[in-house]
Amino acid sequence: MPKQYLSSKETGMIELIELAYLLFYFVIGVIALFLYFLPTIIASYRQSSAAFFIFLVNLFGGWTIVLWIFAIVWAFRAKKESSF
Repeated sequence: MPKQYLSSKETGMIELIELAYLLFYFVIGVIALFLYFLPTIIASYRQSSAAFFIFLVNLFGGWTIVLWIFAIVWAFRAKKESSF
């Protein structure tokens, strides 16, 4: 039903629902970005010496499941930087 035939209360409810959908998609997008860059986050947290290269593999090849799995395994297996 077009908005011009609705009362102001119904129109406000529709706008609230549209805002809820927008918030929902924003949260889903943030979660998706977090999961996409999880190998880079793990490598940075572990202070891996290969963190930058893991980031590059993750950025350009992470959309393929094979390279994302490769990056996350590499992030866990990479040696930490020495603290000298």
